[in-house]
Amino acid sequence: MPTVDNDSITCMTGDFFRGLHADATLHNLYDRQNCLHYETVAATLNFLATARTFGLESPISESVNEGGYSVYIKRQQWAELLKQSQQSRYVLPENFAVNPVWQRIMAFADQWYTGASLCNSLSEGLWLEVDVSGPPPVLPIPSIFFGVKNNTVDQSITAIMNGIAVLNLDLSSIQRDLLVRYLRRFCPLSSSFQVGLMLARPAAPLRLCAFYAKLPDVLTGLKDLGITTLEDYPDFRREFLHLAPRFVGVDLDIGDVFGAKVGLEFKYTSVAAIREQRENQHGQAFLQWLVNKGWCLPEKSQAVRNWIGGYKYHPNPEDFWSPRKTIFRTISHIKLDFQPGRPPRAKAYLEYNVK
Repeated sequence: MPTVDNDSITCMTGDFFRGLHADATLHNLYDRQNCLHYETVAATLNFLATARTFGLESPISESVNEGGYSVYIKRQQWAELLKQSQQSRYVLPENFAVNPVWQRIMAFADQWYTGASLCNSLSEGLWLEVDVSGPPPVLPIPSIFFGVKNNTVDQSITAIMNGIAVLNLDLSSIQRDLLVRYLRRFCPLSSSFQVGLMLARPAAPLRLCAFYAKLPDVLTGLKDLGITTLEDYPDFRREFLHLAPRFVGVDLDIGDVFGAKVGLEFKYTSVAAIREQRENQHGQAFLQWLVNKGWCLPEKSQAVRNWIGGYKYHPNPEDFWSPRKTIFRTISHIKLDFQPGRPPRAKAYLEYNVK
């Protein structure tokens, strides 16, 4: 899940979303009721006040409004949060602090921030992603994604296993063996990995994302692991080779077997900047190709294109002289999920950053 860095302005997640909620662009992606659900989730996570990058997951191949809301926080921003809270145990509001899942997340964040083994081998940022489907929960439980620098095969395996251990996820021996097989096959191909633990889901699946391998190599690697999902699409290699330059990564869930669902991530444009995304015809052509394939609704395609932009707003409408903030909206990537027995499902991952 590539991200965009920002400066050191401290803002509130709920403020960010209220600024978005007033914009009709959001209502083209989600209906007004679901916009309120997203706003509620964002406001509930206000204690992560130093975060400055946020994401929306939007299914674009169907009219459903469910998706996800995510918060990205860097080590420096975590340091600011700890400084404001004095101690890590005071970061969480009381109702969050007694929740066992949030306790695991905080224990992991402490090690990620200060522990030598995790601090040196894991990437600079964490993603916390909340599923949004129906009325928002009183206490949102996120999935957590952490990045791993790919040095050697053994170093990557050790870093991932250490991160999983700190999150207190009990892997079965079968799951551990599959994870090691996957990493040994994809470490030589990829520049980095992202590991996701879907803590809000009953089965708590483990998700592995391998980034910046070559698409033909990934297809061969999946086949070598016995994952035949893409063979249900006989024209896949021929049709998708023209997408190879924009290919970002492959997602796979690992349980007691490799998950049948395969996710392929593609850049919208080579540079995630507003002007580039507005003017570059390749991104628009990609969306139109998805529409022509029947994998994206025309109205959703237009809504995604309309997302790109930026505007200023008052976080405090009652104080006209208060500093205005600027929201920058970009498309992070488009993901195609392939699953046996059903058409591919497309999702747009949208980011917004506030200065």
